[in-house]
Amino acid sequence: SAAACAFIKRHHDEPFFFYCAYRAPHVPLDAPPKYLNRFPGEMPERRRQALAMISAMDDGVGDILNTLRKYHIEENTMIFFIGDNGAPLKIHKIDAPGGGPGWDGSLNEPLNGEKGMLSEGGMRVPFVVYWKNKIAAQVYNHPVISLDVAATAVSLAGLPSDPQLDGVNLVPYLTGENKNAPHEALYWRWVAQAATRAGQWKYLRGGAREYLYDLSNDHEEKHNLIKEHPQVAARLRTKLNAWAAELQPPGLATRKMSDVWDKYFDHYLDGELSPVPTTRTAPKVQGWLTRDGSSV
Repeated sequence: SAAACAFIKRHHDEPFFFYCAYRAPHVPLDAPPKYLNRFPGEMPERRRQALAMISAMDDGVGDILNTLRKYHIEENTMIFFIGDNGAPLKIHKIDAPGGGPGWDGSLNEPLNGEKGMLSEGGMRVPFVVYWKNKIAAQVYNHPVISLDVAATAVSLAGLPSDPQLDGVNLVPYLTGENKNAPHEALYWRWVAQAATRAGQWKYLRGGAREYLYDLSNDHEEKHNLIKEHPQVAARLRTKLNAWAAELQPPGLATRKMSDVWDKYFDHYLDGELSPVPTTRTAPKVQGWLTRDGSSV
């Protein structure tokens, strides 16, 4: 955040774009006592570390906003706050000592799955857009994607639209000028996983496995409806195949499913519960970080 504030100080009197990529919360877990002390009480130490790192990030975002206000450009600045992926739970959220690889203390509840999956717990992330006095406070119900940020920034800069950008300018949608959904469908491909979201339906592939979820009624992805709605699955499968055929390399997968991903799909989507490792015990997990910085 210090770098962002210094940049704003130097460029506040001219148009600018700044990308601030926080590492928090992420392993290695290394929050200093200043932030750890904000979260006393019984909880897994990895959870305390995650809350502390989130709290430090929250302070940094506050510094950036205060700098925009200092130079009276808050109303001329559109801010996107976006996560990059779901939490790496490692299935059992083991409170391993040290701050190295493993669970990073974050949570995905109530979403199913974790980092490394194209289930909602792996790829549905926080996406907050703020533009003072330009965008009203609201919960926007249509799906958007981080690819939209580039297209929105290009439009706000007064540049011609770039056909190579996959995203769309979100401003007319968020202001209510355009009542339609920004995207007819969204698509993802990552190694051996692929998915598409069209309206209420989501079609997901993991290797040879197939899933269909009605996210309007089942955002936790607990009920695979592919047998009940084969025509919907076929329609989305066709759309996903057509999109993937245009990628380089083409196709729904670039490699086979890893053993780790197979275990994740077994556990989260196919109900094959993984045994807790016998050398460690799974901790009780304290809940979410609230807006005022306290944990519940």
